[in-house]
Order: sequence, then C-alpha cells, then structure tokens
Amino acid sequence: MSFLIDSIDFSNNFSIFKEASCFKEKEAFKEIKELVFLSYYQDFKLILCSQCLLGLHLSSFKSHLNIHLKLFPKQEKDSLITQAIVILNTLEVSSLKESLELINLFTKSFDLLAFKELEVLDLYRCNLDNCSMILSSEYSIKRHICKAY
Repeated sequence: MSFLIDSIDFSNNFSIFKEASCFKEKEAFKEIKELVFLSYYQDFKLILCSQCLLGLHLSSFKSHLNIHLKLFPKQEKDSLITQAIVILNTLEVSSLKESLELINLFTKSFDLLAFKELEVLDLYRCNLDNCSMILSSEYSIKRHICKAY
C-alpha cells in the first residue's frame, strides 16, 4: 500500500494537536522498567529508542531488544521480550518513512520541539531534482551530490 501525504485527513490524524498544539508520548512500555528506553508516539505511529537515539523498524524490534537485554538471564530476557511484543501488537506502528511524513505534516501547522529521546543535529538536505536525501554531515551530503550528479 502506498502512503501519500496528500491523502491524509488532517482533522482525523491530529485532533489532539488542535487542542494542545503539541504531541505527547504514549506511555506504552513504561510499565516494564527494563524497557524505559522505548517511547511510543501514537500520533506519529513511531517507536523511538533513547539509548540508540533512533526510530525502530518493526522488523528489527525483537533483535533490537535482544541487544539491550543481553546482560539479563535468558529466561528473564525472553520474558521481557515476550511482554514487549504483546505491547507492540497493541500499537499502531508505521514504517519510518510514513512516520516521517506524519511528522512533516504536523510541522506544517505546528512547531515541532525535539523528541526527548533524540539528539538535535545539524542536517543537510539535498534539494537537487526532487531528491529528499538527508544526511548528518556536510562531507556526506557533498559525497552524495558528487555521486548522484
């Protein structure tokens, strides 16, 4: 299924924002103290990891938890992962691309404060020929432009 930002009905997706003009973390994983590094943003359909400073792909969710829980005994780790997957199955999570599109849509009407889980970085965006590449260093964006053009 293709996700088109133009097909999103603003009033349905951001009804909370109309009142609060801000987004809030849903405390999905907070009941499990070992998983406090995970945050879920329902309005953006996004799970963030505050330890790795990144958004999580659904396909790598279990392996990502394995990395963070590797020091736990196997039974306890397996139990925590099972609990996390049960919670995950109750959440609506999109691809990172779709989450970014929702965030971009939000920023058209509201100021977006930084996600508390992520570092604020200077980013470089390629604007040539409708390219939407975003990179974190001037060196990287220059390499991208040289390779692409």
